[in-house]
Amino acid sequence: MVWSTSGERDGGVSIAGYRGLQGTSMASPHVAGVLALMKARDPDMNYDKVRVWLQGGQMTDGQARRNDTLGWGVLDAARAVSAAGTGFADTILSASPALVSLSNEGEQSVSVELSVFGDGNVSNLSLGDRPAWIDVTGCQSAPPCALQVTLLKDQLTPDEPARGSIVVNYQVDGASADPLSIPVIGQLVSDEQARNAGRHFVLLVNTEPNEDNLYMAESQVTLDAENGVYSFRFENDDGEEPQQLREVRPGDYYLVAGSDLDGDGIICQPGEACAEYPITGLREVITIEEGQSLSDIRLTTGFSRPTISAASPDILPRPGFQGYQLRTPETQTGPADNRIRMTQ
Repeated sequence: MVWSTSGERDGGVSIAGYRGLQGTSMASPHVAGVLALMKARDPDMNYDKVRVWLQGGQMTDGQARRNDTLGWGVLDAARAVSAAGTGFADTILSASPALVSLSNEGEQSVSVELSVFGDGNVSNLSLGDRPAWIDVTGCQSAPPCALQVTLLKDQLTPDEPARGSIVVNYQVDGASADPLSIPVIGQLVSDEQARNAGRHFVLLVNTEPNEDNLYMAESQVTLDAENGVYSFRFENDDGEEPQQLREVRPGDYYLVAGSDLDGDGIICQPGEACAEYPITGLREVITIEEGQSLSDIRLTTGFSRPTISAASPDILPRPGFQGYQLRTPETQTGPADNRIRMTQ
């Protein structure tokens, strides 16, 4: 998954943020960029060469194998560019992962593998500058070896992300090389900030699914957590066109909320946060009367799901349940209805 900038509109107001996206739309530009770098190293590169390198493991992890999940493997840019030439023009030291993120609510200690790309002899590894809020040990011998990076929580200010870099000095064939810099992010998360499941969409959806087994949103609010709480309100429809996203017409709805981590316009899919009123898995109909707004209702969101049983077929995960469909602006005009409709 790749985090990308994203913009949404709510009542004519633009909301800037980020959205996690995956699939061919995100993978294609990354692969195209690697192929461009390979082409720069080997102007005669063609499809047949790429296929041989890919199936031989030279563009992935070095292992020539295929499976139905990853195909021939995850593309490794450094290996792929190296395969397109006669080896690296310069021998370099590489780190995996290339970025370290530490938190008291997540990983507090991470092993970073150091390896060599190129034909030169790498030696004399030594640690240079590094943040005061981490401890770094390991890699006393020549690579490949591993650094152990550990968070020092008492050196951080709560809820203020800290950023820095681990500098690794080394020599190639006895001469000093450009140091390796490994970015590090550290955070001490307080209890209030820990209650944050990411950007959420709160929806009033139709109580019957469409032909694709999706429940379509009639009203929608986009929220970020503030002090561990997502505060929302739906306004009654004032009858003026176009209808705003947060306006609600009289009718029967389910009140739901959740995250859209894959950016496909559907919430409450596997791996995404989900909430249903009054209890996730035991949703109840909410009736909106003429002129009525909706607020001061509490739901609890999270990434866990109730388990299904034969005695409770309507509890999540429900058979055939596909999720709740968000609304995005699309203008539709027609003889009976020329207002702005929101569809996906």
